[in-house]
Amino acid sequence: MDEDNYRNNGRAGDDPQAAFEQLRGEVALVRLAVEGLARAREGSVAKIGGSQR
Repeated sequence: MDEDNYRNNGRAGDDPQAAFEQLRGEVALVRLAVEGLARAREGSVAKIGGSQR
């Protein structure tokens, strides 16, 4: 989400609770992405036969 979307989002706007809920959802998406990348990296390391980086 870019800066303009934050400003124009009537749902979060000036409501701290709504803004927090929106942030929680975005953090959850980032967490899922990082976990997926970590699994992919572990899988690629296992495929090349070791723990080389």
